[in-house]
Amino acid sequence: MERRVFLILIVLVIALRLVTLGESPLFDKTEGRYAEVGREMIESGNWITPTLHGGEPFWGKPPLHFWMTAVSMAMFGQNEWGARMPGFFSYVLMLLLFYRAVRQWDGARTARLATLVLASAALPFIVAGQVLLDATFTLAVTGALIAYGDLLDRGAGRYAFWIWIGLILLAKGPVGVVLVIGAVVIHAVLRREIRGIAKLMRPVVLLPGLLLAIVIAAPWYLLAERATPGFSYYFFWQEHVLRYVMKDYGDLYGHGHVAPYGLIWAITLGGLLPWTVSLIATLRARIAGAASRKLASGDAWALGWALSPLLFFTLSRSLSMPYAFPAFGGIAWLFARSAERSGIRALSPSSLVALVILLAGGWFGARDIDLPPFQTAAILVPVAIALAFVILRLRWLKSQSIASVAIAALLFPITGTLLTFFALDTVGEEKSARVLRRAIPVDDGRPVFFFDGVPLSAEFYFRGKAVDLQGEPDRVAALMAEEGEEILIVRRSKEQYLPQNVAQAARPLAETLKYRIYITP
Repeated sequence: MERRVFLILIVLVIALRLVTLGESPLFDKTEGRYAEVGREMIESGNWITPTLHGGEPFWGKPPLHFWMTAVSMAMFGQNEWGARMPGFFSYVLMLLLFYRAVRQWDGARTARLATLVLASAALPFIVAGQVLLDATFTLAVTGALIAYGDLLDRGAGRYAFWIWIGLILLAKGPVGVVLVIGAVVIHAVLRREIRGIAKLMRPVVLLPGLLLAIVIAAPWYLLAERATPGFSYYFFWQEHVLRYVMKDYGDLYGHGHVAPYGLIWAITLGGLLPWTVSLIATLRARIAGAASRKLASGDAWALGWALSPLLFFTLSRSLSMPYAFPAFGGIAWLFARSAERSGIRALSPSSLVALVILLAGGWFGARDIDLPPFQTAAILVPVAIALAFVILRLRWLKSQSIASVAIAALLFPITGTLLTFFALDTVGEEKSARVLRRAIPVDDGRPVFFFDGVPLSAEFYFRGKAVDLQGEPDRVAALMAEEGEEILIVRRSKEQYLPQNVAQAARPLAETLKYRIYITP
C-alpha cells in the first residue's frame, strides 16, 4: 500500500472516531458505571479505591483506566468527551506502537496494511469511542507482546516487557498476564524452541523485570486492601477464578455465565467486519500448514498473539464483546504478512458481506426503535450507494486495488459516524439518562428523585444527586408533603404504583420513551 494513501486513510479513520466522542450519550450499564467511577474519583479525591453510588467501593476492576478517566475529565470536563478520551488515546497509542513493531519485523508495506485493518475493523473502532477499560487493557497487552517480539527479533525489550506487565496488572489484573504467557507458550510450541523464553527467564533479566512489575503494580494492591479489607479475596478469587469456572461466581456488578462456550470466535468474526471474509480467504492456506511445518518466527508470534485470547475465552461463559480485542493485533499482522506474499484475496466479497449485514442491521434496528423515515434514509442510502459501487467493482475489476482497500477501511467508520449523528440519540432515550438531564431546565445541584431504581448513567449526568426511592409509595408521599418543588422521575411502566395524588397534584414536566418527569408541589 502506498504511503500517501495509507496516511490519508488512517487519518480519516482516526478523525471519524474522534469527532463522534462527545456526540452519543453514555449508555447503561457499563459506560455509565465507569464514567461515574472517574467522576467520583475527582469529587472525593480518593485515588486508591474506585467507588460508585457516592462512595461504595467498586472492587471489580483495577484503577488505571479510572485514573485516566478522572484526569481526562479534569482536563476536558465531566462530559462524554472527557469520559471517552482515555479509550481513544489508548487506541491511537496502540496503533502507533503496533505500526512501529510490524515495520521493524516486516517493513513499511506490511505495517501499513496491518495497522489499517486493526484501526478500521468494527470492534476496535467501537471500543475506541466508548467508556470501556478494554482499550487501555488491550494497549497494555499489546505493549507487552510487542516487547517480547523485540526480544525475539533483536534481543531488545526485556525490561519494557516487565513494565507493560505491571501496567497490565493495573489495567485489568492477572487475566492479562495469562494472555501474554499464553501467546509466549503458543509461539514456543509452533516454533519448537524456547529461545525467547530462555532469554526472558535469565536471572539477569527475570529478577530486575519482576521487581519492575512489582514496583509498578503492588503498591496499589496493598493500599487497596488496606483501605477496604476483603478487596483482595473478591478480586483475585471471585473475579478471576470463580468467574471463569462457576455459573454463580458471586459477581457484585455484572451477570452470571450466560454465553455459550466458544462465543468468543463468533464475536471475533463479527468484530473483524468488513475484513472478515477476506481475512479467512487470505489466511486459510497459511494456517492450514501451521501444524505440518516449523513456522517462521514472525508467523508463529503473530499466531500466538491471535490465538491466546481466543483459546482462553473459548471455555468461558462470562463474556462481553471487547474480550476479543487483544487478539486483533495478531490477526491483523497475520493477514498483512499473508497479503504481502500472495495478495489480498476476496476483499470485494468481504466488503459486500459487511455491507449486506450493515444494511440488514440498520433496517431492523430502525424498525425496532421507531426511527423516523428521514433518519433511516440518511443512514441507509449512503450505505446502499456504497453497496452498488462494490457490486459494480465485482463485475468490472479482475484484481484488487488500493480503491478496494479504501472502501473496506472506511466502510465501518463512515457507517458508525452516520449512526452516531443520526440515530444514537433516539437509541439513547432507552439506554441512557442524558435525555432526562436535558429535559430538566435547571441544574441547581438539588437532588433528583427516581421512583424505582437509578440508572448508572443518571448518577453521572446528575453528578451524584440522583436519589432512589426504591419503589416505595410512602417515600413518594413524603416527598409530596415537603415544601418546595422537587423533581420526580418515574418509569412509565411503574406509574400505576404511585400514590393517587401524584397525578393530581404533581405537574408533568417532560416525558421520554421510558420515563415521565414530574415537578412535585
